Amino acid sequence: MSTEKTALVLAGGGSLGAVQVGMLQSLVEAGVTFDLVVGASVGAINGAYFAARPNAQGVLELAAFWRGLRKSDVFPFSLIDTLTGILQGRGHLLRVSALQRLVRRSLPVELIEETELPLHIVTTNLLTGAEELLSSGNVEQALLASAAIPLVFPTVQIGGKFLIDGGVASNTPIASAVALGATRIVVVPTGFGCACPTPPLGLVALALHTLNLMSMRQLVRDIELYSPRASIHVVAPLCPLDASVFDFSQTDQLLQRAYHSTQTWIEGGGLIRIGVPDSLQAHTHHAGKVSLFILNGVANEFATLLADIQSVVTGAIDLKIIKWKESTGPFSHGNINRQLSVISRPSRFRLETLGTPGRSLSTTQADLVTADWSDLISCTA
Repeated sequence: MSTEKTALVLAGGGSLGAVQVGMLQSLVEAGVTFDLVVGASVGAINGAYFAARPNAQGVLELAAFWRGLRKSDVFPFSLIDTLTGILQGRGHLLRVSALQRLVRRSLPVELIEETELPLHIVTTNLLTGAEELLSSGNVEQALLASAAIPLVFPTVQIGGKFLIDGGVASNTPIASAVALGATRIVVVPTGFGCACPTPPLGLVALALHTLNLMSMRQLVRDIELYSPRASIHVVAPLCPLDASVFDFSQTDQLLQRAYHSTQTWIEGGGLIRIGVPDSLQAHTHHAGKVSLFILNGVANEFATLLADIQSVVTGAIDLKIIKWKESTGPFSHGNINRQLSVISRPSRFRLETLGTPGRSLSTTQADLVTADWSDLISCTA
């Protein structure tokens, strides 16, 4: 009898929590199952919903929830209220009422122990700095505590303890999963805005950004620290990523990209491979240029082409695709644009169509030229 115990670990990361939902959708479709769920901050919110409904329908409902989410639903800024709070010395900028309504409306359970999968919510003890793991009790209060960003949202008192954002103590709670007996851990990270040209503006946005960077660096350390005690598989974060943890305008695109990226990760042996994904290491995309030169090819080679684009565009800040001859089907302008919008979102992107050298461009030509795509892709630094 197998004694393997698989934990799903969800990190924090603000609006990038949408990435986790796309990853979960792909994992569920692949038949991956879990024995327990551990989450911190926004990862705790996603984790709670998934633990209550750990199936395809549950993930679809969670995706619908994220698509309807707006920044004001989580961070209801009011100049008068914020100034009043500062003058009164209340210790936090925003009231928690909006986030509380959001959590209450979306969660399918009231108590942590009512979830289908065992759920463990990571918070931080404000007095000691220690990680506090909540495995029973009111789920709404536990999630508000785990998401209580210091100075932004108020501290939550549970069981006589003052609790704040779980990300302060452990934004990627691998240690908690190991302590709970997990022998196999699948980490679903949010990633970080590696392609953002500048830091986000505003106190709250900068606080979220800083916590997110801390969590990703901590994740790298935790993988190395706990790998002798459990098999740790980290779903590769989106890269390049030009969305900040405070940007709720790209939710649908993040969901789609994460879904397809995780499919590729699974097909490439991600659930067997251990170690730190390259996209988690500290890096930027503010130097270098990628140009892709594409000849028309047969339809069954389109998947190979997309895989090659995915492998090259990771370091791209400028992506240019040149097609020789107009074609329809998989190699049409529209389809290539749609596929690339899912695979990657470079800072600059353009698609051009040129006639075959020595011949005039004809939109009625249907002849396709088979090509070895790897020979047609060039990278220049």
